[in-house]
Amino acid sequence: MAINKGVRSIGSGTATVVAALALAVALTGCAAINVFGNSSGDPERDSETQEITSAGQADVFSIKVGDCLHAVQNDTVEAVPVVPCGDPHDEEVFAEFSLPDAEWPGRDAIDAAATEQCGPAFREFVGLPWEESALNWYPLTPTEQGWAEVGDRLVLIAVGGIEHVFQGVADKRATVGELLARLGFHWPECAFMGDDAIDLPAMSKCGLAIAPANARPIVKQYAHLITDASGGQGAVREAIEFILAAQDKLDAAFAPYLMPQ
Repeated sequence: MAINKGVRSIGSGTATVVAALALAVALTGCAAINVFGNSSGDPERDSETQEITSAGQADVFSIKVGDCLHAVQNDTVEAVPVVPCGDPHDEEVFAEFSLPDAEWPGRDAIDAAATEQCGPAFREFVGLPWEESALNWYPLTPTEQGWAEVGDRLVLIAVGGIEHVFQGVADKRATVGELLARLGFHWPECAFMGDDAIDLPAMSKCGLAIAPANARPIVKQYAHLITDASGGQGAVREAIEFILAAQDKLDAAFAPYLMPQ
């Protein structure tokens, strides 16, 4: 979409970090951005799956749920850098909703609507409420110009804050080994959670192998810790709390939330 046909914004948000586990991911809060449409064009997509197949700059109005992006630093942008989700990336668009077709409601009202949508969508996508996560998410929202000139009502929601993302990996042991070397860690310092046979090579190498309650039976045989929770139902949170407790850091992590108001 050409730049004179609309603008989008990313609203303000919050982030709450309960705990972060080295080489594990849990998610948090909301942030926001302003986005202008431009003539960068549509990204290259697979004709059947519609997944992005090559990296490049894409018109922000061509972005869809499931697309993966690199982070942008500007509050207002005309295009966004997209990549195949199998490549390292900073963010992924995971939800969308449309605002009511009415008069321009104002930035605060749009941000409030995005925040209301944030919670359920985030939990469904990540498996944790954002309050218990260490990631950020933000809405890409219409601007007053786009609202009036092209009837833009669509809000996209993206999750970010993940520095290292690897998807579609067949050899997880090799990938984790490369990441450990890059970060200056060693296998005995690594915790790895897995639920199927493909995870066993990495689990057998790491210092702490964790399996969720719904993991395959053979995977549980190789786990040092089996969580009471199933995957997508708080297993990562449980593993994080286990590690923090073992390090005598759990009370300190909760202390800010127990202070009298």
